[in-house]
Amino acid sequence: RLDEHTIEVSFTFPNVKPGSVLEYQYNLESPFFFNFKGWTFQSEIPKIYSEFQAIIPGFWQYNRHLNGSLELAINTANIKKKCFEISGVLADCEDLTYAMKDIPAYIEEEYTTAKDNYISKIKFELSEIRYPDGRIKKYTKTWKDTDKILKYDKDIGKQLLSKNFYSKIIPENIYNIEDKLEKSKAIYKFIQSYFTLNTEDEYIYSGNNVRDAFKNKIAKVSEINLALVGALQSAGLNASIMLISTRDHGYPTQFHPVLTDFNYIASYLKIGEQSYLLDATDKFLPFNMLPLKTLNGLARVIDFNNGSFWHSTEPQVRSYTRTTLNLKLDNDQNLIGSWKEYSQGYHAHNKRTELVHQNKYLNEIENDLDEIEIKNLEVKNLSKLEDILEESYLVSIRKSDKIGDLVYLSPFLNALDTNPFQLKERQYPVDFGYKINRTYAVNITLPKNYKIESLPQVNSFKLPNNGGNYIVAIKNKGSNIQIYTKLALNKTKYLPNEYQSLKEFFNQIIKTQNSLIILKKI
Repeated sequence: RLDEHTIEVSFTFPNVKPGSVLEYQYNLESPFFFNFKGWTFQSEIPKIYSEFQAIIPGFWQYNRHLNGSLELAINTANIKKKCFEISGVLADCEDLTYAMKDIPAYIEEEYTTAKDNYISKIKFELSEIRYPDGRIKKYTKTWKDTDKILKYDKDIGKQLLSKNFYSKIIPENIYNIEDKLEKSKAIYKFIQSYFTLNTEDEYIYSGNNVRDAFKNKIAKVSEINLALVGALQSAGLNASIMLISTRDHGYPTQFHPVLTDFNYIASYLKIGEQSYLLDATDKFLPFNMLPLKTLNGLARVIDFNNGSFWHSTEPQVRSYTRTTLNLKLDNDQNLIGSWKEYSQGYHAHNKRTELVHQNKYLNEIENDLDEIEIKNLEVKNLSKLEDILEESYLVSIRKSDKIGDLVYLSPFLNALDTNPFQLKERQYPVDFGYKINRTYAVNITLPKNYKIESLPQVNSFKLPNNGGNYIVAIKNKGSNIQIYTKLALNKTKYLPNEYQSLKEFFNQIIKTQNSLIILKKI
């Protein structure tokens, strides 16, 4: 017994040998008509053939959806006359068959959302039951119906408390700010700093109690962001609840409302023609930035006054990292000097989260980059979330080998070890969540007793359709070597037909970063 609803049965096959074909059969009985099981054609192993057959009495009407990129080899539906009887009434049935042939394995790789988004399968959802007495019960509702349900739901709409409630908690000087954007930011910061996040309860549709959350100063995600929406509304601002399905939960159905598709609540704000997406649960998230885990295509904004609508979670904030290094090569072939890094957007958020534990942060840098020692870390704007995060420290780097009187020096301190994209083909998109922009500017001063034998070739290459570029520029000025690299990925998502270009793009980056500066000691 796994839990109160589930019993697991194990069984064995006797005399199994390599090449054996295993066959088994089982019956599944359930009173839950709405949870009619579909069929998953694709899995982690390739399949020669996979077939699903169902006979569905005409009393039950199901919406069905084919998921994934693979096409059906068989797709048939026939009427089977008088195949089912209930309460003395005979009904025709739908006899359907779906099948796929030569199904490739689904191999999960980096930079993707939930497997459920892309794996090939057929899904069923009950839309209505037509009873023998003529009654019809509809299960598929419109968003207009759902908006009304959520508006009066005790755990959702009823949690948007009155202005009188918030006026006793939020300082009056915040309400007196005239500029709407500045007022919104002040309310956001207040809610963000007020609560401690309770990560144990993640269910968004029950147990929400904003009043108790304010009293205890501990709240789950849905309570914090419902409080944010309520506080913004109490200040006369146009704020709404935003329902999100996180990246590991799958894409929400767009044809009709399925509330179980959503597992996260955030906040939507409209000022003039500009919209802002807010989440006050993370102490290091700046205004107008959602957590990476929520960047999953479309979210549903629940506007109780004007009706709900879909809105993209595409980030509106630019993310980048700019690194500058001033280094000297000593006579032991070590690079000694300063490292400065400037970050914004998701790059800065990731660093701020890690910088809470500075020793661990530095240890991870040293482990990732290898042959590097760091000391004297200084950080600016750690708590000023909308400002550029600045880091500076002193470094000692060992990135060279001496063979005879030649020194082979690697100028690419941030080099990729392996290509994250290894598949021959990928049937689902590469989804980074946000656009990536990283630049490195390195100045290396050589001792007078060294001369340059050769420098890596200046190089640049692009992805098709302005998808991104990688630039390498290397100059020699006297005893100085200047290296500049820039990696820009201009899309958050690359489709399967762009995969080969992206894979080759990263192959070229790795090949370029394996180039060496060759010096000779004189």
